Amino acid sequence: MTAQRVLILASDANRMEEMVRVPSMKGVHFSILSDWKSGAEALRKEIFSVIVARKFSKEQGTDAFVADLLALAPKTSMILILGEKEGPSVLEALKGGVSEILFEESLANTLANCVEKYLFSGYGLLRRMSLDELFDFCIPVITSTDMG
Repeated sequence: MTAQRVLILASDANRMEEMVRVPSMKGVHFSILSDWKSGAEALRKEIFSVIVARKFSKEQGTDAFVADLLALAPKTSMILILGEKEGPSVLEALKGGVSEILFEESLANTLANCVEKYLFSGYGLLRRMSLDELFDFCIPVITSTDMG
């Protein structure tokens, strides 16, 4: 099994790195990038288990930012970080396909636990899986089971 990979994409990525470097995530590879261009390039080259991201520009809409990220990694679980005053952006982000939203004010207490949840608890495994994909996965198991 390959190592879990997490992309942290935010202007203050180093501060966020300190929050997720906990003993329980030893062995998890973190790519910590503080600019959009590097993040987009990393998403084109690598597959990540989880993306943690914050918008780089206040002028950019949340829905556009989420759409740009998910266009590069459509099946990757995404944790979006918003400021407390960005409440209206929550609905846009959820409609856009974000897996989880964390708020800046409680980030130090919630970020590591949330990343662990998506890495180790299987929360992201069936994200955006169509029924056809689900049946393709399940039918061989059912038909190969000895029913006698």
